[in-house]
Amino acid sequence: MFVGQAGGTFIGKKDEVGGSENFAQTLALGNTSGANDVILEQVLTFLNNTFKLDLSVILTAGRTVSFQNASGTIALLADIPALQNLQSVLDTGNTSTQFGGLNFSKFDVKPNLTQIENSLVSGVSTSRILITPSSLTISHISASGNNFATASFGDRSVIVNILSGFAATSVTISSTKLEINDGINTTGFKYAGDYSSNFTARSLIDKAFSESLNAYTEQFSAIFNNTVNNTWQTITLPVAAVSKRVDIQITNTSGANRNGGVRAVGSGLARIGATNSDSFVMMVNSNASSQIQIFASVFADIDFRVVGTY
Repeated sequence: MFVGQAGGTFIGKKDEVGGSENFAQTLALGNTSGANDVILEQVLTFLNNTFKLDLSVILTAGRTVSFQNASGTIALLADIPALQNLQSVLDTGNTSTQFGGLNFSKFDVKPNLTQIENSLVSGVSTSRILITPSSLTISHISASGNNFATASFGDRSVIVNILSGFAATSVTISSTKLEINDGINTTGFKYAGDYSSNFTARSLIDKAFSESLNAYTEQFSAIFNNTVNNTWQTITLPVAAVSKRVDIQITNTSGANRNGGVRAVGSGLARIGATNSDSFVMMVNSNASSQIQIFASVFADIDFRVVGTY
């Protein structure tokens, strides 16, 4: 027998914890434990109609399990899908209508992977990335299919294609050729600006620069002469002719046989012609200082004049 509180009654042992109430009656009186822990030493069984769920734990040491602060369903290991490699994902489906970006830090195309294709649909156009064991192709195609741009990268080649309507332009760079095919504008390769001032000996010149080399300007300059007989002398031309081809008229004013000639500064050629009271024209290259060399057998009888520049 145990003694209860002061002024209480004597209770038997079987009545000391809850009396004759069952678990349901106890929960009806209150289903919270307050600050006290609930300790189960047996299996906790949940009964639903004719089915029951036994919750048991086999422990080999003290454990603490914390649940997330969220509502949801506890999943079994069998409910978690197995991890899939890229090949398995692509076997299931290789297109996506919602695609925000693709970033490969490392990517190996295996021999059994025939292709990877991802499509981006935006409005009325489509963009694609196609990866195969031998190439990478990036393309953008209009809804009608009449306009597209593609860039293909192979082992030793880069090909860019543009289709506008039924005309196509392509640039091919490979181990066998460098080719530009302008089927849209049919104007060929064009510079965006005038780069002629920076051309080198290996630069590909444009039409404007080529025409400037062949553009002819008529001239009729003042007469100039040698100051010494039978001597090549360097003179500055009386017209601006920086690094140009220059036509020089050579005139014999004496009526006797005389020799005259012109050549580039630094040349060692004896470019001399004979004249007898007549004129002839010789072409010569001027230097960056508009200079050439002139020759007269008798300087007082031979006149020189610029009659044209290129």
